[in-house]
Amino acid sequence: MPRRSPDGFAASAAARPRRAQISLAGTWQIEAALSDPLCAGVGEIGLDYHFDADDDIEAAPHDLQMRVMARQLELACARNVPVELHIRNDNGDEAREAHRDCLAVLREVGIPDAGCVLHCFGEDRTTMEAFVDLGCHIAFGGAATFKRNEAVRKAFAACPLDRILFETDCPYMAPEPIRGLECEPAMIAQTADVLLYDRADRTGELPEQMALRVLQNSRELFFATEAIDERA
Repeated sequence: MPRRSPDGFAASAAARPRRAQISLAGTWQIEAALSDPLCAGVGEIGLDYHFDADDDIEAAPHDLQMRVMARQLELACARNVPVELHIRNDNGDEAREAHRDCLAVLREVGIPDAGCVLHCFGEDRTTMEAFVDLGCHIAFGGAATFKRNEAVRKAFAACPLDRILFETDCPYMAPEPIRGLECEPAMIAQTADVLLYDRADRTGELPEQMALRVLQNSRELFFATEAIDERA
């Protein structure tokens, strides 16, 4: 069972999609990391089809990325540890090819009973529902608070409470109204506040009760033996 350090931290291990071309040699380094009880899962793995124009970096071939993702997903299933997904479409891809291909890999390989997290969700309700239907958790970060991301907030409002997580994606994407600062874990509170009250306006749910449920989600996913004191 994964555990946290005395400072409350744990880790995950993976070869990210951008490193797919050097990741087919094997998963022995990830397996070695998982032998440490402070390693709580496999991730970020997944598919990144985005062309990095700033650094002129092409995405690795899509079929190669899918094979590397599948191999690491198989390891997570075999070890029954949570897996975290990094999925990014190329700019302007209305077909959401990376998310479509990711769903295909998940359906073929399966997901660990321990859980699966779609990291830094920035898509619409339909995409959210497709991953939730497979049993995934959906992690919302600061970008979901940006004014242009109304579709993401609608997805958050429709997401089953027991599937929601919050995250920072630090050092990127600090939430509104402090967007532009270097993001850090303490800012999860601001992200949660914005999204929970926005959902409450749409659904009538109580923000405090929703927050408690989301906290319980994270503890159950990564540290299944921990319980929540609802009196806190």
